[in-house]
Amino acid sequence: MYYSNQDVLEALAYQCAGREVFLKGLDRVSPRPLKAEGKEELVGLFEKYGFKDRFGVFSSVERYSNPLDLSSKTGWDFVIDLDGGSLDQLKICVLSLIGVLEIFDLNSVKVKFSGRRGFHLSVSGEAFDAFSSRIEFLNAYPRLPKAICEFLEAALKPEQKRGVKFDYEIYQPRRLLRLAYSLHEESGLVSLPLQAEEIRSFKLEDAAPERVKVDWGWLTAKPRVGEAWNLLDSVSEWLKKRGEETQALKIIKPPKSSRSFRRYAWVEALLSKPVDDGRHRILWLIVAPYLVNVKGLSVEEAERAALQYLERCDKVRRIEDNVRRLARYYVKYAKDHRLKPLSLSKLRSKYPDLYEKVRPQSA
Repeated sequence: MYYSNQDVLEALAYQCAGREVFLKGLDRVSPRPLKAEGKEELVGLFEKYGFKDRFGVFSSVERYSNPLDLSSKTGWDFVIDLDGGSLDQLKICVLSLIGVLEIFDLNSVKVKFSGRRGFHLSVSGEAFDAFSSRIEFLNAYPRLPKAICEFLEAALKPEQKRGVKFDYEIYQPRRLLRLAYSLHEESGLVSLPLQAEEIRSFKLEDAAPERVKVDWGWLTAKPRVGEAWNLLDSVSEWLKKRGEETQALKIIKPPKSSRSFRRYAWVEALLSKPVDDGRHRILWLIVAPYLVNVKGLSVEEAERAALQYLERCDKVRRIEDNVRRLARYYVKYAKDHRLKPLSLSKLRSKYPDLYEKVRPQSA
């Protein structure tokens, strides 16, 4: 009954896009790899493999242009998997980690209850994409995420992590993570997203399926590209002091590159801010050029990101066109013509109505 909730299905399908999918019940597991690019395809997997009772839905930490082709990796996320200890001690550890990350100006961490007794913290890979080439960013996984977690664990005081286990098994190729809003097949509780201000007061009963409402703001929030520069720099210095090999960290761009990230921070913010008008022009003039010619995504990655943005806009007010076709057309156009996104100043002078839609709050 829980998975018949259309909001839940949409939330799960949103997270499955571009990732390997896996299903796990008390008495069965699905084969690997699987993919689900929409809720209909996801429900089809439930039915095909006979998952009718309580079961969990998982996806890969790594991302792919084609999840059935594991050589097509396009990205990865940073995840911390915490377990052990009491619920109160786990919450202390989570809040302490958030505090440490904020010291390094990394404010886009997402937290969710695992569905049983632990917590997951995650940051989208875009925050760590401060490398001189895409391939170097891809090859930094899983060693770099593991090193970051070791650094963060070492940064905590003993009383902040007492009894808590940091699970380093997550830092291996093809690792899976239970999706937000998935049931836990053993406990029957939901893997529940939490805003920072909700963590301290969280109780297990808050994750009961009948109490859950989908938080699309949590799901769609994105970091700034290169947001984790300060953290990466500190991790690199820490490893050097320990005398460890730092090959995976030497390829990070020098700090001056962060100016480029800051220059386009407003576009990253725009991607998590669906609008009700001007969507075609935003895709043409800003989003598609940014994704392929600034962020350096492949055409397939850029199409997926553009489609996700249009789908969020469509929820605000329906787009009277085929959003998948629009995403494909404008991404290809930006790639073929090597377009760069219009600056805020040009938007203000040439398209003042559009500028009012997309301008940062501080502008």
